[in-house]
Amino acid sequence: PEAARKMLAVLPFENLGSPDDEYFADGITEEITTSLAGLSGLGVISRTSSMQYKKTEKDLKQIGRELNVDYVLEGTIRWEKTGAENRVRISPQLIRVSDDSHVWANHFDAVLTDVFQLQSAIANEVATALDVTLRQEEQEVLSRKLDVDPRAYDYYLRGKQYFSVARHQQREMQLAEMMFLKAIELAPDFAQAYAELGALYTEMHWDLNDPSPQRLDSAKKVINVAMRLAPNAPEAHQALGWYYYHGLHDYNEAL
Repeated sequence: PEAARKMLAVLPFENLGSPDDEYFADGITEEITTSLAGLSGLGVISRTSSMQYKKTEKDLKQIGRELNVDYVLEGTIRWEKTGAENRVRISPQLIRVSDDSHVWANHFDAVLTDVFQLQSAIANEVATALDVTLRQEEQEVLSRKLDVDPRAYDYYLRGKQYFSVARHQQREMQLAEMMFLKAIELAPDFAQAYAELGALYTEMHWDLNDPSPQRLDSAKKVINVAMRLAPNAPEAHQALGWYYYHGLHDYNEAL
């Protein structure tokens, strides 16, 4: 039952690297949110609601009351680009809002190519700390191994950043499209990039940025590619949901 779910908010992770890497920290935070939102035993507050607390001075108890959540996941991210391999350091901590106590904390350090495994590991450990039982299909999704060119992943995160601020802004939508296409060019099997591109095309159509039937057809084509490459990926199903919702106004199919 939905009432039995533990409610969680993932606050924007603090970027400890260069100011130019802010998009990277925001993107990783969103990826972790997506991983956690796919777990049936958790109720995860949307990224839009959580992002308003970026660099906030409000304490966690106040944030918990405003979002009506039991737990908050926060942390820091540093992208280190020195040496032969780019490395990512993520330090998340899970806090119980009622008494402001730490339930779980850890430090993760890996090369950029293993960042997907880092996100899954964090989601897995958070679920364990909250005593959330994972279904078989949820375990399979979290155990998926993705081998993506780091340059493609960088373009993917840049695209998501432009997409997140692109409402009614043609230039940002075009930049997001360019980033996703570059990611796909470098990694033709990168399902998540196809999914985000499909969601972007749907938004372009719905936003009247490009209301042509051809734009909606393009959305469906790239979403189909994402579904074929990764039929269990939450990003692909989310993009398909947006297609039916904003594209075709077929609300039952969207649900």
